[in-house]
Amino acid sequence: MKKPVYDQVKQALQDFLALEPQAIKAEIKRLDAQVDGLKNELLAAVRRVEGRMERLAGKTQARFGALDEKVESLRHEVRTALEIRERLAALEGRLGVTRP
Repeated sequence: MKKPVYDQVKQALQDFLALEPQAIKAEIKRLDAQVDGLKNELLAAVRRVEGRMERLAGKTQARFGALDEKVESLRHEVRTALEIRERLAALEGRLGVTRP
């Protein structure tokens, strides 16, 4: 038996209207996937930057350590030079030597 025209139009309209929400859902899923992809790209970029920063921090720390050792060595040499100067001045005072 044939459906009445009203039922056919009603069914056609429902089918047509049902496509729109499905298309919207499909678009939402596509955009979700795109956002997830961009998020993953961003996280990968952040990890690369963090890695570079960690390597740079390690190099900087090593350089500061080397610089600290040099400063300490120079500090020791200056102390030694001052001690020698004081001893020399004391010897010169005992011997009565004057500097020009």
